[in-house]
Amino acid sequence: MKKRKKGKPVRKKKAVIADVEGMLIKHVRASGGISRIELSKAMNLSASTIGIYVERLLHEGILREGRKDFPARGRPRTFLHPNPRAGYFIGVDFHGEEILTVSVDAISRLSAGHAPRCIPGTPRPTCCANLNRP
Repeated sequence: MKKRKKGKPVRKKKAVIADVEGMLIKHVRASGGISRIELSKAMNLSASTIGIYVERLLHEGILREGRKDFPARGRPRTFLHPNPRAGYFIGVDFHGEEILTVSVDAISRLSAGHAPRCIPGTPRPTCCANLNRP
């Protein structure tokens, strides 16, 4: 039986998949619309690997397909975009005497059109409830 060499710990498959999907989503959000082939170049992964991840994210509703670009030659490129209804991101900024909280959708729009503030002494449930208040 071979002993494992010391060094980097072995990462679990789920962690690797989550990391790749996270980076893929970041690229799509930052680009404003990107094709699968552009993603594969940006992430230094094969087009078939990107295709597998993209299909899973499309099926889960995290990404959506947008307009098609018809080049002079070859297959049309389909641009990928984040699905604004796929979820929300919450940001918390601890600044001096107050806590600023913001909730945005997957395309960075304020989810409730405001940025509620929680000041010291405000109960945590009240601050969290303010994130979803219109």
